[in-house]
Amino acid sequence: MWSPCTNAASPLPDEPPTSGHAEGLQCKNVRMGLFNRRKRHAAWDRGSTREDLKHLEEFTRTHKGVEAYLEPVTMATETTVVLVAHDGEWTRRRVESPQEATDLATKWSIPLYDTQKVGYPPRMREWTRTHKDDRGTL
Repeated sequence: MWSPCTNAASPLPDEPPTSGHAEGLQCKNVRMGLFNRRKRHAAWDRGSTREDLKHLEEFTRTHKGVEAYLEPVTMATETTVVLVAHDGEWTRRRVESPQEATDLATKWSIPLYDTQKVGYPPRMREWTRTHKDDRGTL
């Protein structure tokens, strides 16, 4: 039977011990399981930049009825915020953390919603559908 203990004299530290929990074994605290809790990080993304924050601020300043929608970390991107104007026009940029998104929404006096709880507003989808040619590949 294998255990997370290894034989101290064994040249291969991951080699299973040969005699149970006998003297000379060193035990490690090992978490077993399929769904160990690990902090998720995007594998190929970069963090937010000053340009990202400037773009978000400019969008908020130049559009009416802006709402912020927080998107979670995925395998491809870090935390992002989607800003949606009253007419459905939208933009997406990276932010450092959910807390930064909260701070920015407070600073700009706009509501912040969690997309995992409320989804996206229908006006955003409608705007995307009608402006597909204007925005390039969507």
